Amino acid sequence: MSNILANERDGECRPWTEWKIVAFLLVAILGLEIGMRAIESKLSIDLLHQTEIPTIFVDIKNATGPRVMFLGNSLVRESVDIEAFETVYGEQPLTVAKSNPDNTSVVEWRYLFADAVAGEKLPADLVVIGYAEDQLSDNGIVKPRRLGVNYLKAETQAEIWSSDVTSFSDRSELLLAALLHSFAHSERVRTRVLEGIIPMYRGTAQRLNGATPRSLRRSNAEGESPERTYKRFDQIVQIAKERSLPIALVAIPVGDAYELDGAFVEDCQSRGILHIDARNVDGIKAPDNFLDG
Repeated sequence: MSNILANERDGECRPWTEWKIVAFLLVAILGLEIGMRAIESKLSIDLLHQTEIPTIFVDIKNATGPRVMFLGNSLVRESVDIEAFETVYGEQPLTVAKSNPDNTSVVEWRYLFADAVAGEKLPADLVVIGYAEDQLSDNGIVKPRRLGVNYLKAETQAEIWSSDVTSFSDRSELLLAALLHSFAHSERVRTRVLEGIIPMYRGTAQRLNGATPRSLRRSNAEGESPERTYKRFDQIVQIAKERSLPIALVAIPVGDAYELDGAFVEDCQSRGILHIDARNVDGIKAPDNFLDG
């Protein structure tokens, strides 16, 4: 009889115990999220830049005189020297800005560009998009977490769900990242932790990555010889055309040689889009100028 009463008492207490566990987990998640949002700009240069992008757009919109906006990824961040560019331009005051979130492609650039031209004012008098390899084609890798935390809005949700994130698992990841920055940036946190506990972690990872031929890394991620389409880039062109905003493209040098899509280049030229082939520039060579591969 005493055992039965004890079991009954345990059964009565169990729901309260479960609610306590749930409440503790919710408080822990909330605390982690608050902490992450407080320090996320300190996790990396890229996250700091992400928080500054809205201000960058506002500043260049409000600037007087010629305005140039560079759009791209870390290639643009490292290869475009704003001070040197202003010096080459001449004596006329020039405002130059860069929007270059790391490890991105046209998958994300079109949302960045749409944000930049939102409103009545144009973001610049010229937009220069720096790219390499297939970064302007639709073959870029879609990252649901990045899209969720940076670009998922009421006006972009339909486009993201229809063309970028279509599976249930990816959509779940997208929504979680939009809700929880701690989830969205968990991979960055993991990298920082591994750097702290494993000597020479970053350098070793870069060397291992560099030991794999770039073409093989692309084929592993995208499949063999994927067909190149440019629907996302066409969206950028259409937005720019509606606002009479000129676009220029620059093929940026990287550690390994890569081929341009001749048909794409010809199509751009036929539409009046300036394309500059800067893959081979005097004074820039591998591996001296590409320490991270």
